[in-house]
Amino acid sequence: MAGELSAHLTTEGALGHLRLKGEVEGGNIAAGGARIDQLRLAGELADLAEPKAVIDVTYRAYGLDGSLALAAEPKGNSELVLPHFRLAAADSAIEGSLRVALDTGLTRGSVNGRVPDLGRWSKLAGAPLGGRLEFAVGLEARNGQLLDLSLTGTRLTAGAASSRTGIGRVELTARFADILRAPSGAGRLSLTSANFGTGEFTTATLALDAPRPGRFVFQGDVKGKPLTVAFAGEAGLEPGRVEMRLNRLAGSLGSDRLSLGQPLVLSKRGADFGFSGLALDFGTGRITGGGGVRGQSLSLALNVANLPVASAGRLLGYPKARGSLTIAATLAGRCARRKVVCP
Repeated sequence: MAGELSAHLTTEGALGHLRLKGEVEGGNIAAGGARIDQLRLAGELADLAEPKAVIDVTYRAYGLDGSLALAAEPKGNSELVLPHFRLAAADSAIEGSLRVALDTGLTRGSVNGRVPDLGRWSKLAGAPLGGRLEFAVGLEARNGQLLDLSLTGTRLTAGAASSRTGIGRVELTARFADILRAPSGAGRLSLTSANFGTGEFTTATLALDAPRPGRFVFQGDVKGKPLTVAFAGEAGLEPGRVEMRLNRLAGSLGSDRLSLGQPLVLSKRGADFGFSGLALDFGTGRITGGGGVRGQSLSLALNVANLPVASAGRLLGYPKARGSLTIAATLAGRCARRKVVCP
């Protein structure tokens, strides 16, 4: 850590009702790869007997001037209340108000944000950015944590030249109840005019519905070049356990057809992970197999027969890739210190 910091603290008032004021100023602060050119923090606690804190921060970093305004106070021993907070920089702002239950962590309130020009954040991100982003989050604490989320982005870009990724428009809406235990609700995601490297999507959609707590059904599609695909499945979510079943997948990659011959099942229980029922037809080839990690045991059976590589090669940026691939692999053993010991 490097840089300069100075602090000043004053107290006044009767001992039972002390008033505290503090200021911190600094410059050229560097720590953990981050750098702040200028920093000023001012805080006030009007009465120690009834603590209500007000904090104002201004800073300059990565060519951006920003500020943070925050007020906080406890409500008895049950809640921490943030009646208003606002973080602003580069014409962007995130603001809202929250009430957090101290015993459960359940939160009520709202947070809204807007970034009218992502390009001004390029220096901080370390890559060229572009576009506009807005979001809103609503939180309630009725029978668990309820989340209401909406997000809209337009003309989003990241990277440059051959690594440039762009999305004409993205929209996300979601409303879920009891998200920390057994979620239920619905969510929708849509993208239009997306491009990445050698590929592009005209549209991409995903719909997620949880008709009952902890059980989801999903479906979606991608329409573009060279990939077009539609899929559907279901999933279960419980504390310490996740299971997903991909029931349908069909489409094409270039001139090669894609189809799933049977449901593909993925599961995670604690630290254990497994998949079974893989049977994917791709052009003239086929991929089958299953495997998993359970405790310190590892197993894998994978068969790839006559898999054409030209279409996948073009998607990955290798337009001259040719031929077909055949692999048969079986692996069994135990995991110890990140090594696999095969009997």
